[in-house]
Amino acid sequence: HLFASCGLCGSGGRCILGPRFRCIHCQSFSCCMKCEPRLAEEHEEGHVFEIMFEDEVDWSKTGVTLPKGTRARIRRRASPPRAEVGEEDGGGGGASGSGGPAGPGQGRKRRADPSAGLEGVIRGQKRGKYMLELPDGAGTRHVAPENLQPLLTQRQAEQLLASVI
Repeated sequence: HLFASCGLCGSGGRCILGPRFRCIHCQSFSCCMKCEPRLAEEHEEGHVFEIMFEDEVDWSKTGVTLPKGTRARIRRRASPPRAEVGEEDGGGGGASGSGGPAGPGQGRKRRADPSAGLEGVIRGQKRGKYMLELPDGAGTRHVAPENLQPLLTQRQAEQLLASVI
């Protein structure tokens, strides 16, 4: 998770690797998976944490063109517009959250993108999409920039962002 460090251990001065636990009550408090068991004792009681598996940087809005050879992953979920969040998943991920009949806008299942989560190497761009070459001869996927998460170190991300300033 680029530009996010653990509020308990400091992540060794680096970004959080693996799942990130972000406090929805504290504007800038996140925790790494290693420190997550300490939250009950060392963070304010009653605070709720969002578990994030992907970083929040939308590279399509940064003006950066990801270079050939960059490792990347197809995002598991693209961020839907705010108005659709509650409508699509019923607010609780189930049909209605109570086991009863689904109300308006609830109960619709999202179709899983079979390419989501796949990792590969960027081999260029074509018609506004990145060409992501999958390993072991599994083919190439054409991925829109907003659906692609580059697998970068904090330093690589900073260098790319500095190149557009």
